[in-house]
Amino acid sequence: MKIENNLIVFLSVAAVSQISLKADDVNTLLSNWNVVTVNNAQINNEYEGRAFVGGNLTADNQAAIGHSLSSTNISLAVVGNITANNYINVQNGSVAVGGTSLAHFNMNGGGTVSLGSSVPTAISPISTLISSSLYWSTLAANSTITTNGANQINFNTVANGSGLAILNVTGAQTFNAGLNGFNLNLGSGVTTVLVNVNAGSINWNNGSFFGNFQTDFGRGNVLFNFYNATNIYLGNQFEGYILAPNADVTLGNNVDGGVMASNLVAESEIHLPDRNASAATFYGSLPNALSPGPVPEPATLTLLPVGAALWACRRRRSKK
Repeated sequence: MKIENNLIVFLSVAAVSQISLKADDVNTLLSNWNVVTVNNAQINNEYEGRAFVGGNLTADNQAAIGHSLSSTNISLAVVGNITANNYINVQNGSVAVGGTSLAHFNMNGGGTVSLGSSVPTAISPISTLISSSLYWSTLAANSTITTNGANQINFNTVANGSGLAILNVTGAQTFNAGLNGFNLNLGSGVTTVLVNVNAGSINWNNGSFFGNFQTDFGRGNVLFNFYNATNIYLGNQFEGYILAPNADVTLGNNVDGGVMASNLVAESEIHLPDRNASAATFYGSLPNALSPGPVPEPATLTLLPVGAALWACRRRRSKK
């Protein structure tokens, strides 16, 4: 259906199914979607890019979505149902919902709304992002962290042959109450920074991102891979892409970049890394998973225990 001046006109699924955001390349998926959930999402404010919700979406207040997109792009794809306590303002782009919607949409950019649509399932990025998270967690580090005199963590990055800097850290080393924040020291030739964070739970209310993290590079070329976290609360503003496919993530402050979670509660805004100058969410270049194998979509998704999953990923690599 298309909504104009609060009038609802039903359209065929074909009106939006021609727009495909599905891709095998993980970097394209990260660039396309700045919000992804395996299951449900609750969004209380705006996000500037595209969102894929693998379950149901609850929108409170007057959520605003789809900045800097064309009206032919899908800015919101929901596999399940949508409920909302107020209007959802779609600034640009279209909406595709697999189930039903109790929401009222303000289609400010002239896009369409399709209910009962097969489009969300067809363009799902979930399996590729889950496989990639596990694969990246097995990569050897080539960069290190240090603590400076201001009690801040320095990410000291070194480029490999592809320009990728890899840091393997723990939550206790980084996201803890005794530290004042993070700095990004860029080595020569570094084009992408991957931070693998080993932590089952994160509760971060202290510290900020400084220096290069406050640039388009720091927000758009850095990915934090919380590959085995199950609960994450971020109370301070976060810079970069958050990948946490197994975690219930609650955002108490803004994110400049993107976020993938199992379930997401966004009590704040989720911005594009360059503050709405374009539609891209991620500008880095990360390796695609090596023969990751099929990963089921949300309806049949069963996540392996982290140890077993990592063993399986390493076993696949050893067979190469």
